[in-house]
Amino acid sequence: MTVSRVVRDVHSVAPETVSRVRAAIEKLGYQPDPALSALAAYRFREGEKKHGGVLAFLDCDETEYSDLVFQGVQSEAQHLGYQVEYIRLDPGFQSQQKVSRHLFQCGIRGLIFGPAQRQWEFSGWDWPQFAPVSLCALQHKPNMPAVVMDYFHGALTACHLLQKQGCKRIGCVVPRRMETRTGHRWLGGYHVGLADKAKPLINVSEDAAGLKEWVLKEKLDGIVTANTEAWSILQPLGIRMAYLNIFCPDNEVPHLEFDPAWIGVEGVRLVHHLLLRHEFGLSQTPKMVVMQGRWVVGSGSTTRPVEF
Repeated sequence: MTVSRVVRDVHSVAPETVSRVRAAIEKLGYQPDPALSALAAYRFREGEKKHGGVLAFLDCDETEYSDLVFQGVQSEAQHLGYQVEYIRLDPGFQSQQKVSRHLFQCGIRGLIFGPAQRQWEFSGWDWPQFAPVSLCALQHKPNMPAVVMDYFHGALTACHLLQKQGCKRIGCVVPRRMETRTGHRWLGGYHVGLADKAKPLINVSEDAAGLKEWVLKEKLDGIVTANTEAWSILQPLGIRMAYLNIFCPDNEVPHLEFDPAWIGVEGVRLVHHLLLRHEFGLSQTPKMVVMQGRWVVGSGSTTRPVEF
């Protein structure tokens, strides 16, 4: 048992004993079996009422996007042998503290905070008791390990795509509420994508009526957008477009293809890794898993990657 504790880096062993055990391990060339170690950690955690087989999904905004992400959480959790408890999270301190106590008393240690449209301050949590993961590009307070889409790369690639098609004046049309939740990475990728070749032209308004007037005024020939109404308004003008998300009105327009469920899948994998390694609490250097989509034209059997 002492050797096991040293191998698992449990701090209850005296330093002198740790030194002797590690010397013996080095002399023998011992390597623990990762599969057996993971199985043991999963099946039993000292002092807990449950074996750690339940995760909590904390929904921050109850949107359609969050529902799609949650489907991925459920799928991967089931694959790894977990159950998932869904909780609608309230921003209030007392409400969050109540949820924290409930989860701790139930022996639930893995927390998955769902997508959010604004930055949250998570308060009332006994962090050393949990392994938290965020599924949001916004940096919450406190910061924690996260799984996000590579919004920066998406906007950057969209600009390159339009430039290759001959566009000289490229505008960015993204609703403010959607751009904010990317942590402003869309705007960052757009600025870098222009590479000082043109003045940035950004429209974050959701005023569809004014969009056509703005495009004509600025003499744009290309649009990087996440606005689903932009197609019907600008297509008759011959404006080339590249959609930054999957919600594209016409599949023959280049758009970024990705399944939001992937975010949930990777979130479960990340929290699973933290639980197996007993990495509870908030890290001083939180990990961020960044996922890239694929630029395509068409749908179903006719889908083809966009060539650069």
